[in-house]
Amino acid sequence: MKEILLLMSCILGVIVCFIWLDRSDFKQFENLKLFHWIQDHSFTAISKKLEKLNVRYTLTEYTTTSVFVGGILFTLVYNTIHNWFYTLLLLGVVLFFLPYLNYINCMRKYEEKIERDCYDFTCTAITYLRENRSVFRVLRDCQKIVEDPLKSDLEQVLIQTHNGVDLQESLLKFSTKYPYDEILKLNQLLLSKAKDGVYSPVQYDVMMEHLEDLEKVVINFRIQKDSKRKGFYMVIAFSLISGYLVQSLFNADMMMDMNRMKFYYFIFFSLHVALILLFERKFSRTTKSKERRTL
Repeated sequence: MKEILLLMSCILGVIVCFIWLDRSDFKQFENLKLFHWIQDHSFTAISKKLEKLNVRYTLTEYTTTSVFVGGILFTLVYNTIHNWFYTLLLLGVVLFFLPYLNYINCMRKYEEKIERDCYDFTCTAITYLRENRSVFRVLRDCQKIVEDPLKSDLEQVLIQTHNGVDLQESLLKFSTKYPYDEILKLNQLLLSKAKDGVYSPVQYDVMMEHLEDLEKVVINFRIQKDSKRKGFYMVIAFSLISGYLVQSLFNADMMMDMNRMKFYYFIFFSLHVALILLFERKFSRTTKSKERRTL
């Protein structure tokens, strides 16, 4: 019972420290790069970043996740290492990075939503171009059916065009924010329609076929990525459990240097934490890169 209470106290203490990293009490450290790095990854900073994505990350959610993850981690690590210092140090690092991992996951979902909205917008715009609508009407009708932030950016394009700003300049700013191949190709069709009055059903059909093929590539890529992610965490779980089982086969008499073995196990768990962070950073990238340019 005492160990459980101590564990809960440590978890809550770590949470409170990470939440209040932005307080004025720490202003004297504001010139330190390490402090800026820690501050940028704190709960307060991450919650502000998530607000820009229209995602609420509350203290209750962070506390609940910390207690759950901290309890599992403490049980596994302490029963393997049997050392309070190593266990609490590793626990503190993991709890600190929980908001950052949540941010990576939210960013991945947000970017996938943007990709899907851009795809839907392009398909709808091509359909309207087939009907020989004007460019301004195509953008206006598409703006009514898409969601933010795409909706707001299309509205800005319409406002700028209405105020006399060159359409090419407005579309260039739009494609700079959404640098997807389908958006760039759609801009070319819109400019051809607006400046030269080009109406080419053949080009529109080719563009639709390209979008259908691209959608298949994106879906297959995401399926493969999710499969790799599940496989990665299965290997991590198997490795951690194996480490615990191997340690449980030995006793104090069989180990030549208990302190050295505890340190080695601490390094073992630390490397797994670092591996998870690196993996999530890499796999948070969407298909906006080379996978979307295979067609």
